[in-house]
Amino acid sequence: MVQQKRLQGIDLLKCIAIICIPAQHFFTLNTHFREAGFDTLSMFIQGVAMEIALIGVPLFIAITGYLSQQTEPTWNYYRKILRVLVPYIIISLVYIYIRINCFDETIGFVDGVNMILGFNAITYAWYIEMWIGLYLLAPFLNILFSNIKTATTSFILIATLFGMTYMTATVNREGFHFLPDYWVKISPLTAYFIGCHIRKFGISISRNYLLLFILVAILAEPIMNLVLFQGQPYRFIFGTYLLIVPVMAAVFALLYRWKTDNGFLYKALTLISDNTLEMYLYCALCDMVLYPLFMKWYISQNQFGLFFFIIIPLELIATFCMSWITHLLLKISRIDRLWKVSKLEEI
Repeated sequence: MVQQKRLQGIDLLKCIAIICIPAQHFFTLNTHFREAGFDTLSMFIQGVAMEIALIGVPLFIAITGYLSQQTEPTWNYYRKILRVLVPYIIISLVYIYIRINCFDETIGFVDGVNMILGFNAITYAWYIEMWIGLYLLAPFLNILFSNIKTATTSFILIATLFGMTYMTATVNREGFHFLPDYWVKISPLTAYFIGCHIRKFGISISRNYLLLFILVAILAEPIMNLVLFQGQPYRFIFGTYLLIVPVMAAVFALLYRWKTDNGFLYKALTLISDNTLEMYLYCALCDMVLYPLFMKWYISQNQFGLFFFIIIPLELIATFCMSWITHLLLKISRIDRLWKVSKLEEI
């Protein structure tokens, strides 16, 4: 019998989120899915897979909201930001070294410093830049949320933020400007407060309704693309995240209380969960190496979709190994003593 020392459901959600990151990049950044004609069963399956994978980033942010709800603006709290900044700097240096020695880029000392400070050394480091601001604001966001006494009030807050961000971003497209969009970039707060809401009030919707909603939401755009725009490039008819953020919330609600008595599964999920930050940062390096190799066999997106089942597992294994080595070096060098953060508070 496994002792329930950790929030196993949160570990599971973090594992799902880190799988979604390279999966999303497969479709949106590293292959020709967005340019290919959407007219076959293979493309339909890939479209559904992409819709599922898009929950990755908002899921990470919602988990942060769930775990950070009790934080206060103390010295120890601000010191723990080093848990993210130190690995970010170290992995950025690894990227710069590889880009110089393996990809023949010319990067001087000043350029390297600027790349690290500007979050440009790692392709996907925009998330770290966003997260820093969220981390600094979190104790004060929690003060706001702690004064919300009812689930209805919390829902109104989330609905307001959703309208100001994801709804507005969806409506104001193709040259149209129907809603004020000055605050669209605060969209991480929407996901953050979803995590806070679930932690404080839970979800009363039945599992069957949550599953039905997830199924309908992830099928909606692929079906509409196949029916209305067959043979044309895939379109985000409802916007990239208008349906996906509610799907993320439904997935969160389904799994955040999940538990297992399987000792092996428990340890595996715990190990992966503790490495998701570094795995995320190493994803871009794996993309730089893996896709040029596999794209040699590219014929069409219909055919190349099968390589998803090779590339993504390889990327997850490689990023985990590099992350584990990074953790080991931080432990051996005792650098990790700078923060002494609880594992459940990690991103």
